Amino acid sequence: GISMPSSLLMSVYNLNHREHENADVIIQRIFQNAAGYHADRDANDLREDTLFKTVLEKEVLASQPKLSRVNNLSDKKTMKQLQNANNELLEKIHQKMY
Repeated sequence: GISMPSSLLMSVYNLNHREHENADVIIQRIFQNAAGYHADRDANDLREDTLFKTVLEKEVLASQPKLSRVNNLSDKKTMKQLQNANNELLEKIHQKMY
């Protein structure tokens, strides 16, 4: 499965909805961004994407409204934590490549 770096355990307010935990939505967003899907609305097109569902080990992915709700809960501290998580993930990728 996908394990989150410790820095991804963020202080996003608890707003869980249906089968999508906030942490799952954040991971989905990171993978969407990495694949070039930067807009929240892209989540609707990817909800049934077989590759994304397989990689994220989900039967159904979060929709645009859920991504937007989690984004709207972010504060400066959360954004800094996301930045740290991104840096940690990039470092892991570079270590595996070189």
